[in-house]
Amino acid sequence: MRPKTVLHLTGMHSTKYGGVERYLIGLAKSSSREGYSTTIQYESMPRSRRYLQDLSEAGVEIIVECMGASLVASCSTLARILRTVKPLVVVTHFVRGYVHLQLPFMKRWYGIKKLLAMMHGVQHASRSWRHFAFNRYDGVIGVSKRVSDSLADIGTRPHLVHTHYLGLFAQNTKLERERLRYRNEFGVGEDVILIGCIAFDAPVKGVDLLLEAVSRVKDEFPEIHILIIGIDPNGSRLPAEAARRGIGNRTHWAGLREEGWRLLNAADLYAQPSRSEAMPFAIMEAMELGLPVVATNVGGIPEIVADGETGFLAEPESADLAEAIKKLMAVRDTWEAMGAAGRIRYHELFNGERSVESFVQLYLRDEKQRDYV
Repeated sequence: MRPKTVLHLTGMHSTKYGGVERYLIGLAKSSSREGYSTTIQYESMPRSRRYLQDLSEAGVEIIVECMGASLVASCSTLARILRTVKPLVVVTHFVRGYVHLQLPFMKRWYGIKKLLAMMHGVQHASRSWRHFAFNRYDGVIGVSKRVSDSLADIGTRPHLVHTHYLGLFAQNTKLERERLRYRNEFGVGEDVILIGCIAFDAPVKGVDLLLEAVSRVKDEFPEIHILIIGIDPNGSRLPAEAARRGIGNRTHWAGLREEGWRLLNAADLYAQPSRSEAMPFAIMEAMELGLPVVATNVGGIPEIVADGETGFLAEPESADLAEAIKKLMAVRDTWEAMGAAGRIRYHELFNGERSVESFVQLYLRDEKQRDYV
């Protein structure tokens, strides 16, 4: 009897124990209940020792293989992985385009019974060649409706495209002791309105837009400060940008943190200033903690944030983002109600347990009645 194995090709370097990592753990546990083991490929060894421990306890095997920067290099590496793991199901995540192209041709040779691509970003017409690969998959999953629409736009056959919201697993409700702990760490008093933001240091995350937006409102609202989680201030130009805009003393840099979402306990509001986004876990984390959200109206964000109900949306421009912050500051008496509405929306749409169960049923749907030799 051939072992039942699900292989996740991530194409990732895992630097922290974040939402994607937790989701993969959830998928592994759910797959195990269906009789499937899980193997996850990473480009380098994950840095979080706690994540590695949880993977081990969940019975997950880690393969560290760099796919390479060329078609030839990735072909031999991919073949080696498939030959070693012998998976029945393969799910791709953030892999390069030429990996997407190669897998359909390797599917029959290596006995893959189901090949799925989970797309975590919007596809553009300039990458329309991908439909050639995607139309040879058994399913292409968009993590938001906007991502799924973009897959259709590039010519992916409609019956192959599925929208599947990822989710978070129950963490903590907002805790006053955590609020005080982190505010004390960064020297933030109770008179401060603290805007939290979880991001990595890349233009697509729009942290520069947030800095400029706050600089626009700093005179009107001198009580506003920002807490940036996930960016190393020693290796980034952004702290200098904050200082140049006159908000250096109001911008607090938490660096890269394990379970960075916990620091949001210190925040009053959450900001997601991204220029492009699929379905950010960080907004879900903020909503779970009951924080009103100001975010850009891009990608899948409007599917998370209900404009005027759980926060406000803005165009990915500093002036519009500043106006959204002003709107939020003008309705301070509704923040608690907005946060409560966000928490309800999170539980209805982005519950991790329900999400992994339905996804596992998707990729095992046609396999559960079969035995493979």
